[in-house]
Amino acid sequence: MSNKGIEKSTAPAAGATAGTRHYTITVNNQTYNVTVAVADGAQAPAAGSPAGGMTVAPAVAAPVKEGTDVDAPTPGNIIKILVEVGENVVVNQPLVVMEAMKMESEVNAPCAGKISAIHVAAGDAVQASEPLLTIG
Repeated sequence: MSNKGIEKSTAPAAGATAGTRHYTITVNNQTYNVTVAVADGAQAPAAGSPAGGMTVAPAVAAPVKEGTDVDAPTPGNIIKILVEVGENVVVNQPLVVMEAMKMESEVNAPCAGKISAIHVAAGDAVQASEPLLTIG
């Protein structure tokens, strides 16, 4: 991981404590001044005042995801969804019919399980590696 765009501030901010760290971070050419406080050896959520008066929200942990996503193998259009949420599927069962470069192809189940979510509908255009559905 690169530290490009992250600079540690050399001047302490007013009211800074021994466990406080100040950073200037640039994201998409937008500069943010971020203060991170450390108390009792534990890291507190980041608080910041980015340039331009915007506020920085503390980082939120990504939700734990269960199941196996079935991704589009190529860019194309969804022609038909062959399964429904709650349906049990077996390995290699056809799930979706896609059209790519004027050719139809089936997307098959990589594993057995129950369809827990369908992320696309017939007529949708998708990109390669975009999740089509989830087997949970």
